Amino acid sequence: MYLGLDPDGDGPLQPIYEPRESLQWMFRETTDTVVELTPEEWAAVAILGGTDVASVFATYGRVESAYRRFDVYCVGTQGSGTTTNSLVTSTLVSIRDVFWDPYARIGTLWTGLQLDRPVALMVPDSGLFGGLPVNMPATLQIDAPPWRTYVSAPSTYRGWTSRLVLSPDSLVFDLSFDPDDGPATSITVDCLEGSADQPDTGAIPRRSSDVPDFAEPGQYDAPCVWIPPEPGELTVTARITYDVVFTVSGFADVLAPYVWSSNPLTVRVDELSVVNTRTGN
Repeated sequence: MYLGLDPDGDGPLQPIYEPRESLQWMFRETTDTVVELTPEEWAAVAILGGTDVASVFATYGRVESAYRRFDVYCVGTQGSGTTTNSLVTSTLVSIRDVFWDPYARIGTLWTGLQLDRPVALMVPDSGLFGGLPVNMPATLQIDAPPWRTYVSAPSTYRGWTSRLVLSPDSLVFDLSFDPDDGPATSITVDCLEGSADQPDTGAIPRRSSDVPDFAEPGQYDAPCVWIPPEPGELTVTARITYDVVFTVSGFADVLAPYVWSSNPLTVRVDELSVVNTRTGN
């Protein structure tokens, strides 16, 4: 602390530095302003695909590299009782400092994020024939709402504003088939990738006109299509994998993917025995 010394009593004061125990440290933030996306820009993010979303958050870098800058003052008291402030240094405080670590609040963001659970569907509809006919290729589908980008509500804590952004990366169907004669088998049918542009409503993907009415296993191969080989019981579970981006005031980190599955759909596979070709009946 800087004090005044006047040895002969007639001035002027001679400056000297004498270490004194500080009664208080004072931090004054001097961080450059970080530009946050506006509500309108976040609404635009919510309709982007995964690749475009990632580019939005490349402005500032990884969350781990974020910091806040503070000037540090030593607040002490001279013998006369006069309080003085002295700038000691300028310091950088990491985003991972326990005082405000946004990672500790990720659970709050997940709690406030409501995802639409996918519903497994198929064409032909199992209700049309009372199940799936053998050798009739089935197009596996889900309802459209879960195939979109989700942006959580913001969480602001001690100057940091954080969000989670989930973008669909892939859709697959896990099939468990238990034939009447033979051992049960499990397969995964690939369906959609994150770049796939799909309708916002209805069942997706739409059944392609290229899918034949009948085919034996191995005769036709396409994404989202499974050919029932023989009578038995089929259980279908749709599984969406989302890319997860954690954003904090413009900085971004990629977290572990999040997997969201439908409830199982169980249908009967059997031989097609009757076909009504007469209209009006």
